[in-house]
Amino acid sequence: MKHKLIFFILAFATFSTSACLFHGSIGAPNAPKGASWTLVTTQLQVNKGLLAPIPQLDGNSGFRRAMWWLTLLSRQMDTLDVEQTYVYLSDVGLWSYYDKHSVQRLQLEVMPEGHSSYPYIVLTQTTLSNLLSGEISIGDALSNELILLSDDLSPITN
Repeated sequence: MKHKLIFFILAFATFSTSACLFHGSIGAPNAPKGASWTLVTTQLQVNKGLLAPIPQLDGNSGFRRAMWWLTLLSRQMDTLDVEQTYVYLSDVGLWSYYDKHSVQRLQLEVMPEGHSSYPYIVLTQTTLSNLLSGEISIGDALSNELILLSDDLSPITN
């Protein structure tokens, strides 16, 4: 009986934590400046055939895929001159935080505190997928406004 109770608690906690994440909307109050624009530019590039579309996944499956892609992105950021930054997936309204010097380099569901200046990257899951698969470069994504960077992250563009 004790094992069933523990399983139920873990299953409920996992579901409730991940299922609520995918409720992003255009113009969400916690979205950084320009986030809704990345939605528009991504769809335009998909329509032109310059980006490969991704299947839509909701709930736990969608969260796990986004988590995996963000983990892969954090591994790539290890090689760039990025010490720490927030990453916002604009199509699902998901904030994460990357810190190169932390034991846990990537933290999910970590929103920037207040409205002060903080380094951030904004992109969609479609753009992230295409970056990770090599279909598009960071430079191309930046020039097509598929990725938006705060001013603090200008070294990424070099």
